[in-house]
Amino acid sequence: MQSIPPTERRGRVHTSTISVAKSPLLQRADIDFGVGWFSGQGAGGQHGNEASLLAILK
Repeated sequence: MQSIPPTERRGRVHTSTISVAKSPLLQRADIDFGVGWFSGQGAGGQHGNEASLLAILK
């Protein structure tokens, strides 16, 4: 996709790409899945306290 954003003053074209994949439908019970969210340790200020840096799918 190519577009010229309204904030672009020089008329440069921005290019974006997308990828789509189709996979077969899997049937699993919802209890098989879990998500764990983790954040960094140490100094980081407000951003470090609010951001989740890692998601682990089980």
